[in-house]
Amino acid sequence: MKRLIFCLIILAIGKDSIAQLESKTQTFFSPRYSFQMPAGDMADRFGVNSSLGLTFAIKKDSSLFYGINANYQFGSDVQEPGLIQNLLSSNNEIISVEGKPASILIQQRGFNFSADIGKFKRFKNSKTESGILYTFGTGFIQHNIRFEHQLDDVPQLDEEYEKGYDRLSNGLMLSQNIGWMHFSKRRGGDFYLGIELIEGITASRREFNFDTLTSDLGKSRLDILFGIKAGWIVPFYKKNLYH
Repeated sequence: MKRLIFCLIILAIGKDSIAQLESKTQTFFSPRYSFQMPAGDMADRFGVNSSLGLTFAIKKDSSLFYGINANYQFGSDVQEPGLIQNLLSSNNEIISVEGKPASILIQQRGFNFSADIGKFKRFKNSKTESGILYTFGTGFIQHNIRFEHQLDDVPQLDEEYEKGYDRLSNGLMLSQNIGWMHFSKRRGGDFYLGIELIEGITASRREFNFDTLTSDLGKSRLDILFGIKAGWIVPFYKKNLYH
């Protein structure tokens, strides 16, 4: 009899825990793409860029939202004043060890990660779990200039020498997001559309720039990114949200 009572208690506790999990939380991850436009000090160095990222989030029945994000940034519009000016020939070319003009691709690279908290407000009379999501986050951002020259041997931009030109910068990041989050009745139909504002309080981490013969080590910058983002939402568990 004692064993039977014990088993019934364990079963009741287990069912109650599962019921609470189903009714109170919704957990999901979301791969996302952002098209970003720079402002502030960052607009002096780079043009528009793209970002690919992944979000892991939990949405409570109380409409509280918690998430962590990681994003990889890339772009081809580099506008850094004086960049590699000391390496250019009279024809504005860089000469490889073979004695011919080298083919060099100059690109922006970077990443950021953050922890977010926010609020989800469901649309009234909505037949699906659709609504507006507001979030605020804080984290870390880093960006630099990358030189690609796989087809040519350019020792001036190899390994340690490249650090004198890459303008590596990083620092604290703040972010604000607002967007439309939609949970469909159909499997695979969940998505997010929104806008994002990122403020990076960054500083240069290189001691000396070889091309301009100057140092901006530790100089504070305000790097701003305005982004339009879209993502696919993949729930780990999808409860019955529709009534």
